[in-house]
Amino acid sequence: MGISVKINDCHGHCHACYQDRIREKSNVVPDYPAMVETLKKLITADEKKERRPTIHGGEPLMMPLNIFEEMLYIIHEAYGNTAIQTGMIGMEEKHIDLFCQYKTAVGFSLDGDYNQTNAGRMFAIEAGSRQKTINKILTDLDVLKNRGLSLSMITLARQCNYCDIPRFIESMQKRYELSGIRVNPALVHGSDPTWEISGTIWGELLLRLFRRWDGEADWRPLRDIQALLNGGSGTCTFGECDIWRTDAETTILPDGSLGGCQHGGSAFYGIAALRADKKGDERSQALRQTDQSGGGCKGCFWWQYCHGGCPAAGIGDDWRNRSRWCEGWKIAFEHAAKQAWYNNDVKNKSANGHGDSHGDSNDPAWRAANPWWPKGKKPCA
Repeated sequence: MGISVKINDCHGHCHACYQDRIREKSNVVPDYPAMVETLKKLITADEKKERRPTIHGGEPLMMPLNIFEEMLYIIHEAYGNTAIQTGMIGMEEKHIDLFCQYKTAVGFSLDGDYNQTNAGRMFAIEAGSRQKTINKILTDLDVLKNRGLSLSMITLARQCNYCDIPRFIESMQKRYELSGIRVNPALVHGSDPTWEISGTIWGELLLRLFRRWDGEADWRPLRDIQALLNGGSGTCTFGECDIWRTDAETTILPDGSLGGCQHGGSAFYGIAALRADKKGDERSQALRQTDQSGGGCKGCFWWQYCHGGCPAAGIGDDWRNRSRWCEGWKIAFEHAAKQAWYNNDVKNKSANGHGDSHGDSNDPAWRAANPWWPKGKKPCA
């Protein structure tokens, strides 16, 4: 994502929002002039113009319209286009006009196209009126598409909607010609865990998505897994993240200061503004040396691709542990390694269940028998 502007204000009150604890503990009134000045400084520092800022949230549509347009104008002047991530609630014609004027790529968040599948989202809206809100969002998306704007979607997998997600995203892709789709497992910090899905269910969902995927559409994390297995890179979920100095995202906070990715493990503590001067690798080093039974990744066949997953999802709400969806990631990598698009010159591409191994990939004889294993990659210690 690069640079994101986050006001934190939101009227959705969704379950599994990583900003909930930040809002509870900080409750900062946005200092918009300070945010604008910081935005200008970061854009000036981006000499090659490789990190176009995204106006994010909370819900960015809650900003005063003049401030919202000022930010769009500043970004458009520097990059020629703009981007936003929104829940679509409160969108009006005046917002759509600004999107057209400033060539805005609209990323939206929705968990389904009917009330039950959005039970964890828009929680402040009563169930009886939630469907009306969803219908308005879909109608607004029709307008955005017809006016030629680029659309992409983020969906969170929860207990209430994971069964319907493959149908839903396939339908949305067809109806709105989405430029990208991302499915994430909903993460609930210290709240009712029934909103979360298990690692096994996450893996089964990814398999169902793989079976519907054509290998070309930008469906993530499927595209990430494909790229990683073929020697490329994926999104930050699979990076060696330091929550105190996140590479993937620099955040402009409501008071104008700089923070890191608010989804990282620091969100569990309600910390938004802390940002270390240098990136550390303590989590990565610890995971490499800690047994899987103790929350680490020692001996895992997929270490060089996954790196323990996002620290925000650490087992037991502890960012130092590997992701609690580890089992699901292993299922997905095992499946992906057998597909035709993976190392097409190699016929036998199966990982043969080594996702839970404790050393097979360290064995030179094993590597010789499995030539698709990437040369030069060091396995987890």
